[in-house]
Amino acid sequence: MASVMSGMSEIMGDLSEEDIETLKQMKADMVMEISHVNSAEDFKIPEEALKAPEMSENLNQSEKTSEK
Repeated sequence: MASVMSGMSEIMGDLSEEDIETLKQMKADMVMEISHVNSAEDFKIPEEALKAPEMSENLNQSEKTSEK
């Protein structure tokens, strides 16, 4: 959870120390239920999705553009 929030704070911009400490204290539980796993159809990920840039690359490029 801490690493997720750390990444979010980078995207969101400046956070106060109090906000950062609050985020560090957060915990999350996740439950995932998979139904009919053996009846799932195979699929292929499109080439354009495989070759797409990472979202962080787009964010960094956007930040550099807005700073000019």
